[in-house]
Amino acid sequence: MTAAEQPIFTLAETATDFVDRLPQIPESELTILWQVGKRPPSGVMRYQGRLCWFEPREQADVFQKLIDEDGDEGVEWLHRFVLAELTQKQFEELHWRNELHHRLPLEKYYSLLKYMPRIDRSQNLVIGWFEWVSHAEAEHE
Repeated sequence: MTAAEQPIFTLAETATDFVDRLPQIPESELTILWQVGKRPPSGVMRYQGRLCWFEPREQADVFQKLIDEDGDEGVEWLHRFVLAELTQKQFEELHWRNELHHRLPLEKYYSLLKYMPRIDRSQNLVIGWFEWVSHAEAEHE
C-alpha cells in the first residue's frame, strides 16, 4: 500500500479492520523512547524521524506455550498496536511527565497526575500498525 492509497484515520476513528486498511510497520524500524503501563504498554516511539504514540488495539489469546532450557513453562501473546504521529506540544508534555515520573516517588507522581489535564490524542493521525510479542511465565496450579 502506498502513502497515496493509505486511508486517513485518527486514533478515535481507527476501524476494527485496521490490519487490512493500514500499512504494517516492521518492528525493526521502530525505536521505543519510553512506555507507559505494563501489559500491553502504550508509549512514545520514533519512526522514520517522527515522534509517535503507540497504543494496543488487539491482543490474541495465548498463542504459544514455551518451555525454556531449565524446563520452566511460559507463554507468548501477540499484540497489535497502532502508531500515530504526535504534535511537538504533545511530545513535550509527555516527555515532561515521563521525566517527572522518574524523579518523584510513585505515590507523589500519581497524586499529582490526577490534577493534570488529559492529553487528547484522539485526533492524531494513525500512520500504521505493528506487532509485538510478549512473554510471561506460565501460571502453575
